[in-house]
Amino acid sequence: MGETVIKGEPQHIISLFPAATDYLLALGIVPEAASSNEEGSDQFPTYLSDQLQGSKNIGWQVDPNFESILAAEPDLIIGQDFMSDAYSSLSKIAPTLLAEKLKDDQGIIRMKTSLLHMGDMLGKTEQAKQVIEDYEAKAKDAQAKIKQAIGDETVMFLRLSDKEVRYYSKRNYEVLYDDLGLTPPPSIPDPSESMKVISMEMLPTINPDHIFLLSSDPNETSELEKTAVWKGLNAVKNNHVYNVDYGLWFQGPGGPIGQTKIIEETVQFLTQ
Repeated sequence: MGETVIKGEPQHIISLFPAATDYLLALGIVPEAASSNEEGSDQFPTYLSDQLQGSKNIGWQVDPNFESILAAEPDLIIGQDFMSDAYSSLSKIAPTLLAEKLKDDQGIIRMKTSLLHMGDMLGKTEQAKQVIEDYEAKAKDAQAKIKQAIGDETVMFLRLSDKEVRYYSKRNYEVLYDDLGLTPPPSIPDPSESMKVISMEMLPTINPDHIFLLSSDPNETSELEKTAVWKGLNAVKNNHVYNVDYGLWFQGPGGPIGQTKIIEETVQFLTQ
């Protein structure tokens, strides 16, 4: 958003979005206040909560609540790139940086590039490089374990939301399909789109070997599981459906801490 001058060492940093909080914590910066996990929630993202025990929760900030931000008395605000319309107002409260989820030419969000960019802005370039080095070593070890366990079996990421079946592309899940080298179904949506809404009737034509299933409502999942279409899928018949946590698997991709924990859970799921 141009040039922002930060004088001295900020002591009261606040984060307005989970991905930005992930970057900060990975770089060794604990924000004094941070946003909640989702709209209507007063909880931090589950996968970050243990590192935010001394931080204040300022609620969901996708549409920034300037009153709550002002009350936190920040001397540095870390927002997210989609908050550009609010940047001018935020900058009047305190110096403001917008973290970016940087995409490659295919549209895939690249965590390492994004973290390095954030590290450069905060004077934490060397810390960012070390985080990436540790992450790459962990991913390489996990990829070998998974390859030995499932070979080239296909893995699909699904989300049930408002009675829709959402089939996710590689855009938000480089951790699965690039860093861990998992094989997607041939029909996976193009990464220029984050996901594609599909009908239940399409699932048998995709018929993946493994399904990571994210549900916003357990009742929707149970209704899905009663259908003949669902029961006929290879992943279901072989007990290869893995229910995943919203806080980690929806907010975590794109952040170094989130992707590291996704790697750990993926190894657990696919090698058990």
